[in-house]
Formats: sequence, structure tokens, C-alpha cells
Amino acid sequence: MGFEIKNEMVDQISEFAFYADMSANANLKRRIIETKKEYRSDFTKRFTGFMNGPLSSGLSAETICVPHKKKKKSGCDTTIIITSKGLSKVAIYKNKYPNFGDQLDDWDKLKRETGKSLFTSQLKRQKKYRDKYAVFQKFISNQLKVEHQHMSKETASCVWHSDVVIFNQHYRKNPESIWNTENLLDMFHITQSTDIGSILKSVCLGGDAEPVHIPNGIEDYIRTNKLPSRVISIKVLD
Repeated sequence: MGFEIKNEMVDQISEFAFYADMSANANLKRRIIETKKEYRSDFTKRFTGFMNGPLSSGLSAETICVPHKKKKKSGCDTTIIITSKGLSKVAIYKNKYPNFGDQLDDWDKLKRETGKSLFTSQLKRQKKYRDKYAVFQKFISNQLKVEHQHMSKETASCVWHSDVVIFNQHYRKNPESIWNTENLLDMFHITQSTDIGSILKSVCLGGDAEPVHIPNGIEDYIRTNKLPSRVISIKVLD
């Protein structure tokens, strides 16, 4: 039996994610929040709040922190698990906060042990998770004006892992070099970004993530599969 979820549940998850991210994005631009950590916390609080609130029908959500030694192995920092009728789909992503106000800003950094790009290293680590999970990047911006027509205007701009890898391998002269903001703007010109609501709708309805069983609880599953320790668990109530 495959992953089953009603369309109205998918729509709620998608819309709640979009509006939670839009609110966090607006707070960043207004300087109510200033850091990536604050953005991530703001989005998570609003997203889970929507699903547990009066606008939700048939959904519940919780945030879980699962400390473990391999939490950085995936190259991502957040896990979203959507569970319906005993099966789950899992999405993992990396939050990035480049300075879009400076096109030459090197928002990436070199790994000390290799002298190569940290972000490219993270992309390589993410690759092994793509066969089973949905993997994407989330680029946050505090600029009042959207820098590129292909960037999301009201939320952070999300890009599938596979699209970022294709750009890195085929359009950057040296895939191991540090990424700067100009690289991202070039990528957005070539690759259409989207919002996190659309990403999660695709996860629910498409083949971006394989349905999995989580028989021994989320904490055990996260540790066993070396997934990011920050978890948003969404349950569709039967």
C-alpha cells in the first residue's frame, strides 16, 4: 500500500507552510528577527502553530530535537516528516542566509581540512539521501526588493538539490570554489525557484520522497538514518 493523503490535507500543509514562511520572511525584512536561527525558529513556530490551531482540520504537528553525533552527516539542518495512515514521507533541507545586497559576497566558506567549498561539500553529502528522501535548499533573504524575477517574492527561495548540483557542475568554472551571491543570482536565472509550500505539496503527491515506515518512533529513526536533529513532525489524523 502506498502513501495515502487526502487532497484537502495536502492543501492545508502547503498553505500553512507558505504563510508561515511568508510571515518569517516579512519579520526578517522588518528587522524584527535578524539571524538564520531566529528565522528558522519563527517559521517552525508559526508552521506548527497553524497545524495545531483552529484553521487546521485533521492535522497535528510537533517539533522534536534529536541530538546525535551524526546530525551533520546529511549536509542539511532540518527534517520534516509527514505521516498518514501508518506511512511517512521525509524531506530534509539546508537553510542558507546569503547577503543578496552584495553580489560579490562570499557567503560560503572553505573547509579547513580540504580547502574546498563547504556548501559544495554539503551538496555532496546530501546526494546519498536523494534516493529515499526529498532534499532541497532554502535561501533566505532580508532584501526588500527581490533580486531576480525567478526568486520567490514573498518567501524564502527553495531549490531542489538536483537543480543546484546541475548548476554547480555545469555552470560554475570550479565546482569546489567558494560560492558568492553572484553565483546564486546566476543559478536563479537558470533554475526556477519555488516556495516551501509548493515543495511540501510535491513531496506529498509526487515521487520526491519514498514512503517509509517509522516503527520505533521518530527519535530512533532520526538517529538510525543520520538525519538532521531539528524535526517538524506532521501527522494526518485518521
